[in-house]
Amino acid sequence: MKCSKSLISLLALATASFGATRDWITTGTDTITHSVTLKSLSMQALAADSGANLSAVWTEQVSPSQRRVMFARRPAAGTWTEPEALAETANACAVIAVERRSGFAHIAWTVQYGSAADVFYATNRTGQWVTTRMTDDSLEQWLPTIALEADTIPNLAWITLDSSDTYHIACARRAGAWRTQVLSGSQLGGFGSGANPWLAIEPGGTAHITYRGGDYGTYHIHHAQNAGPGDTAWTYEILESKSLNDFSSAIAAADSGELHLVCSGNDGWGYPFRTCYLHRPPNSTQWDSTVLMTASASAAMRGFAMDGNDVHATWERINGNLNTEEIFHVSNSSGLFYNSAIRDDGRTSFGAIAIDPNHCGHALVLVDSAVKSDSQQVFCVHNEPFTAVAEPDSRNLPGGRRTTILRLPGRIALPGPADDRVDVYDASGRDVRTLVAGVGRFWDGSDRTGHPVAAGSYLLIAGNSTKTVVILK
Repeated sequence: MKCSKSLISLLALATASFGATRDWITTGTDTITHSVTLKSLSMQALAADSGANLSAVWTEQVSPSQRRVMFARRPAAGTWTEPEALAETANACAVIAVERRSGFAHIAWTVQYGSAADVFYATNRTGQWVTTRMTDDSLEQWLPTIALEADTIPNLAWITLDSSDTYHIACARRAGAWRTQVLSGSQLGGFGSGANPWLAIEPGGTAHITYRGGDYGTYHIHHAQNAGPGDTAWTYEILESKSLNDFSSAIAAADSGELHLVCSGNDGWGYPFRTCYLHRPPNSTQWDSTVLMTASASAAMRGFAMDGNDVHATWERINGNLNTEEIFHVSNSSGLFYNSAIRDDGRTSFGAIAIDPNHCGHALVLVDSAVKSDSQQVFCVHNEPFTAVAEPDSRNLPGGRRTTILRLPGRIALPGPADDRVDVYDASGRDVRTLVAGVGRFWDGSDRTGHPVAAGSYLLIAGNSTKTVVILK
């Protein structure tokens, strides 16, 4: 059967409109704090382990010049522990990573000492918190980021100001003792204290750091990569998105050098903010074309997480150059990027995100308190599994057709009455396979050779019956 132009148009329409089945559907909201203080979250403020236990870190203001680093944990299907004060700090940043198997936490933050600031690290692997002062000098250190190598080896990266007043990225790795190095090739410009680094480690130990590089008016995301655990020879590249200036980024590293990167920036005049996705395939040094994740809204990224190869990010709507305190979620778990609200009440900000092993989303947010104007509470908003059975989406499809998700390996029932022939087409209109319908007959996502088809949108046609299917892997 030859595919007509109208069929190709229908496939394109189905692909473009797909995504409403991946709404953020809140299943519960926890209030973690009750203190009447100003609070702050980082994009790495929430983490989940393989048992679906959650760990969170934030800072609370206790005086005009002093903050505390706070920690709390939530067992799977349990309640949050009483927040625990870990350290005093004058800075608002604290980041966390947890060991997937054991759930032990690794936390980093900075402490101000007069005109200088130092990086601190703490872990509870021994059952008690053990704190290490990572730097001890008269230089400024800012904005740490954290990642675990082989699930247990902590790696840190942060912004450092050297003795010649030049900003660089520094990093440290603990394999026995801590070893620290400065990336001399990193160029952060004259305002490098806001470079917003993010660290990711490949399963084999290769480190990747992204950060806002360049100078005012020419800010782009810079990517530094070494060749393996503790390697000191870094290579650098500059990545450009659909924004004129990029300010923040987050990166995930998979096997064979596959990279997933989300970045946020604007047109150079403060708006519109855009959040974009870049992908580097395995065994490649070339990046795919940039994808705009939030086409219908001005958005600044607030959090990032991966669920397998599915990208999840949180963002805040920007009105002109003003934050609206409305937090949204965007993901390509349905095959295309789709955006939905987490809390768009005008009182919610930040939004670190974690995805647990059950594919449930969790967003850590700050909510303005109604009790006092200069205080917030830390909330954790929970979402139903992203692999839940798809619900119908017929808003833009002719004839009320429905979109179904098939995550391989798996199978779906065929449309049409018994004995009807079912033709399967991909998004380009190519005939993929012919099947016979009937009671108890299914499609397992394979082509006529028996091999699994590629991820994407497919149309199943049986006489006057059709079914739109999006294959996920």
